[in-house]
Amino acid sequence: MQQIGLRVHFVCTDYPGNCYSRILETRNTLSVLAEGQCDLELIDEHKPSWVILDSYSKSIDWERKIYSKYNLFIIDDLMNREHLCDVILDQTFRSNYEFAYKNLVPEYTKKYLGPLYSLIPEVQNFRHDKKKFRSGVKKVLVFFGGTDPTNETLKFYQKIIDLDVSNTYTIVATSHHFLIEKIKNLKDTGYVKILIDPPDWVSVIDDSDYFLGSTGTVTWERFSRGLPGSVVVTAHNQQQIAEELSKIGALHSFGFYNGQDYSKVILDSEEMYRDPHSLSMLSVKIMKLVNSFPISEIKHIFCSSSRL
Repeated sequence: MQQIGLRVHFVCTDYPGNCYSRILETRNTLSVLAEGQCDLELIDEHKPSWVILDSYSKSIDWERKIYSKYNLFIIDDLMNREHLCDVILDQTFRSNYEFAYKNLVPEYTKKYLGPLYSLIPEVQNFRHDKKKFRSGVKKVLVFFGGTDPTNETLKFYQKIIDLDVSNTYTIVATSHHFLIEKIKNLKDTGYVKILIDPPDWVSVIDDSDYFLGSTGTVTWERFSRGLPGSVVVTAHNQQQIAEELSKIGALHSFGFYNGQDYSKVILDSEEMYRDPHSLSMLSVKIMKLVNSFPISEIKHIFCSSSRL
């Protein structure tokens, strides 16, 4: 948004694991809602040209109130409820977009669907960088999301330290993990490294040959860097994307986290893609699935198209 000369003000609820400091680092402004404070009144104070909504908690009634006063852009990924908006963005990969959001948004709503409209910046700058095309597995990146509410990180560590493996594993966690103090006390071994809050995710991904972890938003980040992998589904809203991407051979899914035997997950993954050609072809394939939301289209939406 800053690239096209727009000012953005964020309105957020106070919650553990927030990213307020990152918002302020980008020189945007921020309001954190106090308990009981009305977000509608706060929005009215700022009188924006557009409101961008990225929240599961807002109802269609809330959207109607905003829509009556402002242009409304909604970010969603569930496709399971009605919306009233001018524009909707859903980065979820689906094998068929023909009926996506049919009867869930007005016919005139502009729809941007799929990871070709990802919010990852500047994918095109490295899409054709051949250094990112993997041709062998030596280093594995392990990540189960920022908060990892089902504690897959510790489960994974407890299994791998007792296994004889041929690759090295970097297990990443963030300070928002609910058991972060226990993770900080985990010991590195000759083939396992614990990394907390890496400052540069791109470098971590680029330094890896394979991924093991949850589906989540990291999927598009690693696809954009050509990092293939296997996933464990740790939340119900990850299940569809894991199934859809598995169908087209873009990843291997071990299914839902309940009852996972991580010894088997690790050993099975070590057997996958031992053929350098197959791994390289997969790396190219997943990179083609992702692109950045075009700046020109963003400029058209927010600077040229307006219902009000």
